[in-house]
Amino acid sequence: MVTLRLMRVLMLSTYDRLGGAAIAARRLHDGLRAAGVDSLMLVHEKTDPDASVISAYSRLNTVERFRLSQSIRRHGAALGRYPERTTADWSINRWENGLRTAIESLQPDILHLHWVGNGYMPLQTLSRIRVPVVWTLHDMWAFTGGCHYTDGCEQYTDSCGCCPQLASDTVRDLSRSGWMLRQRHLPVERLTVASPSRWLADCARKSSLLAKAVIDVIPNGLSLDRFRPFDRSLARSVFGLPHDTPLILFGAVNSTSTPRKGYVYLKQMLLDLPAGVHTVVFGTFDGLDLPSSTTSVGVLRDEHTMALLYAAADVFVAPSTQDNLPNTVMEALACGTPVVAFRIGGMPDLITHGQTGYLAQPFDTTDLAAGVTACLENPSWGQAGRRDAEARYGIDHAARRYLELYRSLLP
Repeated sequence: MVTLRLMRVLMLSTYDRLGGAAIAARRLHDGLRAAGVDSLMLVHEKTDPDASVISAYSRLNTVERFRLSQSIRRHGAALGRYPERTTADWSINRWENGLRTAIESLQPDILHLHWVGNGYMPLQTLSRIRVPVVWTLHDMWAFTGGCHYTDGCEQYTDSCGCCPQLASDTVRDLSRSGWMLRQRHLPVERLTVASPSRWLADCARKSSLLAKAVIDVIPNGLSLDRFRPFDRSLARSVFGLPHDTPLILFGAVNSTSTPRKGYVYLKQMLLDLPAGVHTVVFGTFDGLDLPSSTTSVGVLRDEHTMALLYAAADVFVAPSTQDNLPNTVMEALACGTPVVAFRIGGMPDLITHGQTGYLAQPFDTTDLAAGVTACLENPSWGQAGRRDAEARYGIDHAARRYLELYRSLLP
């Protein structure tokens, strides 16, 4: 019998810090280690000096390292056959590499998958691993032919093909071959799926690939000590922001260049707000004109600095058109800042309409603007959001839920 003290969980993630999925995975990794679990994180791109975060290359010989790097390159080349494809994320992961060797060398009791796209984890690996597998869905990629978000396409409920994101009119395209690869190699009998949001869990249950899998809803978590309310005046002074103006915050990784993040709706919404509102944007910002005074603070990688920025704002706007359980929304709520979003995806899991924020009708920017006004008129919503975060989203809650899941899978 594997005891809790000796349990080794291996987290698999393409990145250790880049993007919301990697950040959520790293937070869980830290939470599990704090709970006494021997958690390791095996990544393709390692930027963190922490010894518990391991580069896959460090576990491979020269030949296997070459195979791993080649699988990443071939991924990009294959997508190049579709020059008219959209800019949405799309991952293939069909070429075998040395990752299985790296996994087995670490002798995990549980293999826990997170975001493993961009060619990192060959799907064939799943059918050859003999330990229980947990897969936390950070998007829809596990049960589609290769897209990470479907943008309304329902072909994942069948067998993909003629992929609109690839601009393909061929049934037997990359999306169909990706679907078939999953059909052959997803170990449904040894796979437990964890979805951070109810919406994504429902999508997985509707899919042809995961309809028979065990699917649990386990929200992500965060440090409530790092993400907490700060004095608003002090926070604004840190960033040189105006003290006597309503501040609207917007941002994400590639916040203005990823259509799914809804930048176009933010621009339209600002036209419906009264003059005098100041907009603050974080993340990569390409300088597109906004119809209000704007400050761009760039990419912020330090969580304490991010928490100060949330605390500086009167309201955080997340106009995504399709999303799971965004870290940014959870972080804003934990910092006592109410959130306005469209009623899509996992937003209703996070935001209690009229209590911690506002859920606008998709994709009505007039209603989105009404939500901003409502948040400005009800500052107590921010305090309620903090209380909700304390009750539901501490990283210790998430770690405890996953510990219970791991223990149920071991003999």
